[in-house]
Amino acid sequence: MRGSISRRSFLQLGASSLGVAALGPLVGPLTAHAGQQLDARIVVIGGGSAGATAAKYLKHYAPGLRVTLL
Repeated sequence: MRGSISRRSFLQLGASSLGVAALGPLVGPLTAHAGQQLDARIVVIGGGSAGATAAKYLKHYAPGLRVTLL
C-alpha cells in the first residue's frame, strides 16, 4: 500500500509534536527578554525525537541557554 504510515512513524510524529507543544509556555518568557543575556542551564532528559526537538528549539529561541541533552 503506497502512502501509508506505520504505527511506529505515527507514534514518533505524535511524540515530537507533543514535545514541541509542551515548550510553548517555556519559550514565551525566554523570547520576551530577547535583548537580555540569559544565563541558565537546562537539562533535557531523553534523547528521542521529542527530547532532541525540545533541546533544538530551546537553543534556537534562546542561544544564551546552556542546553544539555541526556
